[in-house]
Amino acid sequence: MTLKIQNLCKSYENMKVFQNFHMEISENHITCILGPSGCGKTTLLNMISGIIQQDDGTFLGLEHKVISYLFQEPRLLDWKTVWGNIEFILKDIYQKEEREKIISKYIEMVGLKEFKDYYPPQLSGGMMQRVSIARAFAYPSDILLMDEPFKGLDIKIKESLFYAFIKLWNEDLRTVIFVTHDIEEALLLGDHVYVLGDIPVKIKKCFEISMPREKRSMEKETLKEIKKEIYKILK
Repeated sequence: MTLKIQNLCKSYENMKVFQNFHMEISENHITCILGPSGCGKTTLLNMISGIIQQDDGTFLGLEHKVISYLFQEPRLLDWKTVWGNIEFILKDIYQKEEREKIISKYIEMVGLKEFKDYYPPQLSGGMMQRVSIARAFAYPSDILLMDEPFKGLDIKIKESLFYAFIKLWNEDLRTVIFVTHDIEEALLLGDHVYVLGDIPVKIKKCFEISMPREKRSMEKETLKEIKKEIYKILK
């Protein structure tokens, strides 16, 4: 099934951000969205999630879909432990025994088993974002929205989070819409990479990346060539 965005319109005062915008998102794939700062990438995620309302247009395929959202910043509850932050969103969904299995599984998958009783202020920025990623995947959603979740992190932390995310995604092949400003990140992660232009937003080009993720590297000529093309588009 495909999520179809049709005739999307959104304006702020006299500024048209989206005007008859169209996009298709493939189910059970990772779709990356690239574009210049301020072009409406986060606004698009916020409309998909229902945080803000579009002025016009439709989202076909969203009916009865459960959506989870991973923001740029961790947004954890400081008064709850790593375990407690994940449990908080699951307590009304699963019984205690099943809930504990799920929490243990995801905490271990992001490498935080030894830190399950720590509180967010005791964790580094990268560790807090690991908790956020685990929490997002632990929640039984159909669609996961990710708004530059690795932004501002140093290279080592970013790399570890990157691979933690891939490991989690391979478990359930969830539909992911991933906003980023990092071309390499998009090429290494995405099944499809949309390149957006300035407002009112238009799709400049969509790249389909068929290479298996485990074989991807920015040393591959195919990805190097796509990166060069994206640079030209964004100039």
